[in-house]
Order: sequence, then structure tokens, then C-alpha cells
Amino acid sequence: MKKILLFMLCVLVSLSACVKPEEGTTVEEKRKEKLNQYLHRAKAANELDAKRMQTLDIPTPLDVSHILNEAQSIRIGSLKRAFEENADYLQEHLQQHYTDRITEEVTKLFETHKQEARHAAEEAVSPWDLGAKLTSLQMSHDKEIKDFISKQTAMSRLQPDEKLIEQSRQHLLQRSDAIMDRIRRYYDNDTASKCQPVLDQAVYDYTNALTGPSNEQELKNEIDSIIDKTQNKLDEILRTSNDPMGVTSEETQKTLRREMILAHQDFEKEIETLYGKNAVLQTREVFNHLLSETQKVLQTNMYLSHKKTLLEYLNNDYRQKMLALQTQWNEELSLPAPVPAANEAQ
Repeated sequence: MKKILLFMLCVLVSLSACVKPEEGTTVEEKRKEKLNQYLHRAKAANELDAKRMQTLDIPTPLDVSHILNEAQSIRIGSLKRAFEENADYLQEHLQQHYTDRITEEVTKLFETHKQEARHAAEEAVSPWDLGAKLTSLQMSHDKEIKDFISKQTAMSRLQPDEKLIEQSRQHLLQRSDAIMDRIRRYYDNDTASKCQPVLDQAVYDYTNALTGPSNEQELKNEIDSIIDKTQNKLDEILRTSNDPMGVTSEETQKTLRREMILAHQDFEKEIETLYGKNAVLQTREVFNHLLSETQKVLQTNMYLSHKKTLLEYLNNDYRQKMLALQTQWNEELSLPAPVPAANEAQ
């Protein structure tokens, strides 16, 4: 600033010495015109220097709130296969032990009939009363045997007892742990905790269905319905996850790249006004490095929170490098290092 004022004073003295009195008003007007031109240039230079001595309004190239991950899809086909394999195993097991099981159940029916007959004999008040009671019991017993045989004949699939159902339930709950391990790996703990009861319910729905359908096709339909309902519930929960692991989709990458380029292009215009084209080329080197590193992060399979942290670091690194360049440019112009503007300092 002092150099410019000293220069202006010398110019004024020089112009005054060169004026000839006999030239009159015309020379005076030219002198004033030149003086005004120098004053205008000096004012513009002072204003430019004043802007250079303030910290640049450096944009944030990448808005991390726009970052999304293409999350890992969690399919439960393995659970469906486990249900089907378990149903096949149960039928095979029940068929192998069918004769023993039927014999056991028929023996129980006869044993019950004997107990009822003894009880009737103890309560009978006469031979005729005993005969009537035994006849009634025999008719009831014959009907139970007939109904049992009819039921077994009508069934195309054998139904497991509670012991087999509970064994199946515990086995399948363990099988679903593999799916939970994948959810915990690719999603946050909060999301995993919401998925656990959904998978548990699928196992309970399946084991409850084992005693319902009378044929294999009905059970298969039940399994398909349970799996579809469970998959839909899981998908809904996973979509709401705040921190999924994954890569950023190509479409999102393209959108972010355009946003970054536009932000930096506007910044380059300001740089060129203050420091010239060579300075623009220097900032472009920094920006191209940022663009390259950002693309690597977006294409990496990592948790969204980690990805945002890295991108925030790259944004800050870009800003620090730009501030360092501005300090360098000011030194080359014999200007002090830039300081924040009043509103920025606050």
C-alpha cells in the first residue's frame, strides 16, 4: 500500500513539472484525466490486494450427506432349503419308525380300554349293569380304533410329535445364526438386533406348520409363504439401516463427480480474478488429486460411516492445501498471509 502511494506522489510531481504555462486549459485537463486514471488503477489495485489478504471462500467440494452405499443384499434361500430338508428328514424318520409308533399308539388305546373296563366293573351294581357298561365301552373303543385307522389312512404325510418338533426348532434356530452373522457383518448392530426376532419368528411359524398340512404340497406352500413374508420384513428393516457396508453406485458416483467439478469451476473463476491463470493450474492439481482419492473411497466396500469420515478428511485436506497455496501466492506478491474475513472469524 505504501509503495503504491509513493508511486502516485512521484507521478503527480512528474506531471506537474512537465506542464507548460502557455498550453493553458487543454494541458491541465489532460493532466487531470491521467491523474484520475492512475487513481482509479491504484484504487482497484488496493481493493484487489485487500481481497487477497482475506482468506479465500473455499467451497466444500463433496457434500457427504449425499453419500449412499449400495448395501449388500441379504437373501434367505438357505433358510428355505433348511426348512425343506428338515421336512424331508422328518418324513423319512417317521416312515422308518411308523410301525413302532402305530403299535405304541394302538397299545395305548387298548390299555385305556382295559382301565375303563376295570373301572366299570368296580362301579357296576349288577351283572346286567356291568354288561351294559362293557357294551357301551366296546362300542366307544371300536369307534376310536376305526377313527384312528381312518385318520392314518387319509394322511399322505406323517405328522411329528412335540419332541421332534422341538428338536427341529432348536436345529433351525442355529441354522438361522449364519444369516444373522452376515447381517452383523454388512450392517450396524441396531439393524441386526431388529432382524433377529424376524428370523426367530420364521422358525417358529415353520415348526408350528408341521402339524397342520395333510400333504406335502400344502406344507411346501406354507414354507413358501413364511419365507416370502420373512424376506419382505428383512428387506424393509435393511433399507432403513443408517450404516450399511457397501460401495457407492455408479450413478451416485457420477452425480457426486459433477457436483464437485461444478463447485471447483466456480472457485477457479475467483482464483483467476485474484491471482491469475497459473494459480488456477495449481489449484487444479490439488482438485484432481481430491477427485481421484474420492473415487477410490466411493468404490471401496466399507461401512457408510467410515466412508463419510474419510471423505470429510479429503474435504479438509483440500481446504488446507488451498490455504497454503494462497499464502504462497501472497508471499510472491509481497503481501501478508491471508486472514479470515470478519464474519468468518466469528
